[in-house]
Amino acid sequence: MTLQKSVKIKRIVFFTLTALWMVAIFLFSAQNGSLSSKTSGGVIQWLLKLFYSDFDSLSIAEKEELIVSWQFFVRKAAHFSAYALLGVLSTLAFDTFKLKRIMYYVLPAVLSVCYAALDEFHQTFVPDRVGCVTDVLIDFAGAAVGISFVGLVLYLWRRQKAKKSCK
Repeated sequence: MTLQKSVKIKRIVFFTLTALWMVAIFLFSAQNGSLSSKTSGGVIQWLLKLFYSDFDSLSIAEKEELIVSWQFFVRKAAHFSAYALLGVLSTLAFDTFKLKRIMYYVLPAVLSVCYAALDEFHQTFVPDRVGCVTDVLIDFAGAAVGISFVGLVLYLWRRQKAKKSCK
């Protein structure tokens, strides 16, 4: 397989994965408030069972209180994580082009923050959901971490590859 064909395949794969992940984010955002709370509550319950050995012995009221107390943190962590993955995937997609080095970071960042803002706007039309500027900032922070991680890994990988070719 030629190098050019390999790059085209990578480009298609990473842009497809990026688009699919954006659809997944959209679908999570399209959940009404009660379904969204139920989803995050289920994740919290699973985590509590995993890390809190006495969770099953608690009363229903105690379990619900514990779940509610973790709701805010888990929802914000989900925003951060979802956009970190978007940052990773979009950076890998844009890395398949020959661009100025800075653009490998700027383009995924712009894509992520624009999508985050659009996603929060979309949520204003979903029953029992609201759009929050702070969520856009959390999303952008997640994307920035994902973009930075990929940038660091690619830098180290290319540096190692260059050292090997000099020997």
